[in-house]
Amino acid sequence: MFLKYTPHELFQNIRDNLIKELLRSGEIKGEYLSTDSCPIKSPVKENNLKTNVKDRFDKDKIPKTDKDARLGAYVVYPGNKKVQFFWGYRNHIINDAISELPLAEVTKPANVHESTLLIPQLKYFKDTFGLSPKAVIADSAFDSAGIIEYVVKELKAKPIIAKNPRGAKEHTARLSSKGIPICLSGFEMVSCGKFYDKEQNRMRHKFICPVKARKSFARKVGWFCPWNHPKFYANRYGCVVNLRIDVDTSIRQNIDYGSQAFKKLYALRTSSERIFSRLLVFSMQRSSVKGLNATANLCSLAHISVLAVALAAVKSGGRHKLRFIKSFFAI
Repeated sequence: MFLKYTPHELFQNIRDNLIKELLRSGEIKGEYLSTDSCPIKSPVKENNLKTNVKDRFDKDKIPKTDKDARLGAYVVYPGNKKVQFFWGYRNHIINDAISELPLAEVTKPANVHESTLLIPQLKYFKDTFGLSPKAVIADSAFDSAGIIEYVVKELKAKPIIAKNPRGAKEHTARLSSKGIPICLSGFEMVSCGKFYDKEQNRMRHKFICPVKARKSFARKVGWFCPWNHPKFYANRYGCVVNLRIDVDTSIRQNIDYGSQAFKKLYALRTSSERIFSRLLVFSMQRSSVKGLNATANLCSLAHISVLAVALAAVKSGGRHKLRFIKSFFAI
């Protein structure tokens, strides 16, 4: 009942005050930030594979005993890569990659994608602690133009974010000095207006084949595509290039994914995984409570415990035991 009805802001304030103390002590620098999330299974029968439940993982059949839980998935290693489904929540964190201490955390239903939460968390981190990180490190799930642009332009930091091979294909057309796509025949394409891409939630500028768009141009060069491109005959526009205009896509092109500097910083991302491993001590990933508020409070208490142990280590002169969750009290 305590976790269910206690306002979550109370635990957030306690966590923030612990982080500020660790910042003042110099143990947390906040120069290199890493982010990740972990699944938190709700204690419902649908998650117990020993029970007989019809349509166990049907996303439209929410468990009756936990109305806030949602269907999520996670990848199981080692061995063959395997995806497992579960009902519950996810705890999303931003941590200091050097000290391996959590700086911001939020718990949401499992169907909320982690990439949608990173920018609000980074804003919270910047506003609350006033720090300016040198780099933000994340896996390919966070590979989006919006996140990369925010990290570079707002935080003035390096986006050390793995490239997502499943992402949208970037256009391969050359651009003129005016920023207009040039088709395979060497012609500047013609603007067909701007539109909102509902499927991918972004603004685009559409350019089409100049032969199809302008009769005056077609009379000069001929009524057919010099390359005899199949798209010329497939639709009314011929070749089409859609340029994204709501973000600066040139930033991604300047990231040297293969450099040693990028790889060295990206290796710090494992700090997030080690933090979640230590939080297992508090059984955070196998919750004993139901409901979003109770689960969020349970996760915050786990983070508070990790930070409290770190602060106690600093205050008692045992800095070498900053992350010794299990054995700290054996000093």
